[in-house]
Amino acid sequence: MRTCLFPRGQLARLGCLIVLGCGLAPGGASAQTSYTWGGAATGNWSTTTNWTPNGNPGAAGTTGNADVANFTNPSSAVAATYDSSASGYIGTLNMTNTSSTAATTLTLGQNLTINSALNMYNTLSTSSIEQINLGNFNLTIGSGATFTMGSTSVTPINSTSNTPITTTGTGALIVNGTMLLTSNNTAGYNALIAAPVMLNNGATLSIANSGTGTPTNRISFSGDFTSSGSTSFTSTGTSASLSSVFFDGVNTTIGSGTTFSGWSTSLGTFTFIDTGNGATYTQNISLGTLMAGMSLRNANTSGTDAAHQITLTKTLSSTATSGSINNAVNGFMIQNANTYVTMVVQMQSDLNLASGSSPFSFNFKSGTLGQQVNIDLDGFKYDMTQATSPGAFNPTGTTSGQSQVNLVNSGASSLSGGHGVFKAASFTLSNADVGIGSGVILQAATSGGVNDLGVKASGVTTISAGSTFAYTGSGSATLVSNRAIGGLQVQNGLLKINQAALTLGGGVGISLAGGLDLGGAGTISTLTLGAGQNFSLTTGTLLLDVGTAHDSILGNAGSGNGGSFSLSGLTLALDEGTGFSYGSTYQIFSDFSSGSVLSGITLTDQSGNAIAGFTGAIDASGALSFQAVPEPSVAGLALLGGAALLLLPRLRRGKESPGIPFAG
Repeated sequence: MRTCLFPRGQLARLGCLIVLGCGLAPGGASAQTSYTWGGAATGNWSTTTNWTPNGNPGAAGTTGNADVANFTNPSSAVAATYDSSASGYIGTLNMTNTSSTAATTLTLGQNLTINSALNMYNTLSTSSIEQINLGNFNLTIGSGATFTMGSTSVTPINSTSNTPITTTGTGALIVNGTMLLTSNNTAGYNALIAAPVMLNNGATLSIANSGTGTPTNRISFSGDFTSSGSTSFTSTGTSASLSSVFFDGVNTTIGSGTTFSGWSTSLGTFTFIDTGNGATYTQNISLGTLMAGMSLRNANTSGTDAAHQITLTKTLSSTATSGSINNAVNGFMIQNANTYVTMVVQMQSDLNLASGSSPFSFNFKSGTLGQQVNIDLDGFKYDMTQATSPGAFNPTGTTSGQSQVNLVNSGASSLSGGHGVFKAASFTLSNADVGIGSGVILQAATSGGVNDLGVKASGVTTISAGSTFAYTGSGSATLVSNRAIGGLQVQNGLLKINQAALTLGGGVGISLAGGLDLGGAGTISTLTLGAGQNFSLTTGTLLLDVGTAHDSILGNAGSGNGGSFSLSGLTLALDEGTGFSYGSTYQIFSDFSSGSVLSGITLTDQSGNAIAGFTGAIDASGALSFQAVPEPSVAGLALLGGAALLLLPRLRRGKESPGIPFAG
């Protein structure tokens, strides 16, 4: 008989530990059991006989649950329900098929959290794809878990019906871990998430594109999409630059902590596209960080003729630092591919261009009628000059009579307040069919800029009389237009009207030492204001040609609605041409209802040198005349002569008065 080496009490305790230990997985983790759906065409998750081995996967119901549930290679279609008697947690869920064309659909009857992995793909079927229908419940990818669509160990089929996540209710996909689209398919691999998606702090959206050739992997979101906090977007693999993301939902918010790595900066990498076919459709886009390679695209096919013009509105805002390149967006493409569609890009905050030569690249379908894009400032300011190289606005890509671009403003308008302002180094509108709406302020801000507000040949757009072209550069710039423009403002710098005649629909304001050059030296030019519009100059310069022919500024009194001119602190820089005489009068301002000069006029030549010997005056009718300034010696004699004339009567009176006796 052998003797027990342990005292009775210790042996009892050891036995207890052994019994308890039988219920623990290595390392203290939850026990893992792998279950496979047994083949029922329909059924509830919690029905134990639907699984092999029998059981309720994830029944422990803890966040550390490690059970594996497999819906793999069904011989016929499966429609399972994640019912209310399930636990709400599972370690790994595999919905994959490599041996049949059948597919599995899992419908949520309560919220489900994935603790480790969700894998979904089909290598055979092009019509039936593995799918989770959220209904009114949420599917959560836990922190540290990965939701993988596709595979690199097998080749998943690339089908237009590949919609792994959908919803018929209010359910959402919540990602706290990683959401991965991956494939070695040489043709690319696309997946559509047809439900709202929220990427929370620390989550990752990733595309791993390892196919050979030119595969284009893409993930699309047709519901609302939100990324927040330290979310990251990554693109990896041998064809990483070909990956893309489409946002089809009504609301997309890219949070301020979102980062991007590995993506191409080419336009179209991140595309905001409408897929609805109603008469109107709106997408709201809020950017908290720079998103390169962005495109706004129209896919609506409802427009049939001019009477059935479709309106699509995409609101665009940024929540990053205002007035800084950190508040910026890169240039983005606007694609309008169908007939009789108006796309409205409506700003909902101030925006700045981060880089690139132009904020918008327009891509219209050739030969298609009724295509319009309206950029609505909506009372905000778009600034192209915050980038290292200030950009010039020079849109191209329109076809006269078929497609056009309009800058409009449905909000407040103020240059000083930055409302309704589109600011650029300079503007060239004549390479496209571009219209300018009322309340839009085109602010040209760079010295040396060449501004052409004309319209492309055969273009049909106009510039509203209620718009304004404002030059605020420190040096000189030029302006031409083959059509009437709105109002004109000049501050700080010198603006040269580089043509013989320019017609305004608005008025003119010159201030802050700004200057206006009509035609340049030797070129006679006429500036015509709109009906009822005023010409105001407060501390500024007019450069004029005067002679037998002279520059002129015309009001519109002949229309019965003439404005006025007001001049204060005026410097006239004259180019004295053929036939000029200081003895002549020149009608500089004509056809105004009234006029006033509130202070004296300084005369210079066009090099800024003072003109000696004459002063200038403009009367209420707008006529310019000159007065000679007497020479100093002549002025002195005139003063002496005047004094003598005043003294002579005194002398005469003294001579004629009787003497006064001396009192001694």
